[in-house]
Amino acid sequence: MSSTHVSTETRMFGDLSATLIQESRRASSTNTLPKYNQPLIHAITREIQFLDNALDPLVASAERVLTPGELCAVTIYSTSLTHNRRSLVAYHYHRLNMLKSMYWASGCALPLVLNASHIRPNLSPAEVDFLREYDDVVKQFRDEFKEISGGDDLGELASVDVTSDILTPPKDLHVLVRVVRPCGAVATELGTIEFRMGERYLVRKIDVEHLIIQGYLDIV
Repeated sequence: MSSTHVSTETRMFGDLSATLIQESRRASSTNTLPKYNQPLIHAITREIQFLDNALDPLVASAERVLTPGELCAVTIYSTSLTHNRRSLVAYHYHRLNMLKSMYWASGCALPLVLNASHIRPNLSPAEVDFLREYDDVVKQFRDEFKEISGGDDLGELASVDVTSDILTPPKDLHVLVRVVRPCGAVATELGTIEFRMGERYLVRKIDVEHLIIQGYLDIV
């Protein structure tokens, strides 16, 4: 059964959720973000509503002794409901984690993520809103650290950029870079640098970390 088409053929409760989880697993193995599967999400949501409606009268009859058939139905419906809901949570949790990874990999440059031809068409409106709100939170958090000032004793350590690469701390404060994509003038704390295509510059890594991640500069 196609992940974007709900067949009318006989199927078991939870089959649609299984298809959704398989889609997430393929995305994980290929490290890609497929198009948000709105038709399948809607189909699973309708199945959840059906199961809820079918379970309600059985639960309301709990004061009396249920027949073996009713007990079997309660087990099937409740198990299927739990499976469907957990599958929806897992699907969306996986996609949001991938979006956050893409955001940080871009150097926290939201336009690069939203304007990427292999990303934007695959996002749902809610995912676009999530990225924008996530970007706002990161900027607020980063600005709080930019206000840290420890005086002359701390020197350059007084400025902290939480969006820079912290997994591999730099051995030196400065780095030699070559311009591989036009990026024009860039304002830094020590002044404006006019980056010219093909030329090399010795700069503070903290000032150009985002340009390196985004592919405008290469470390020589």
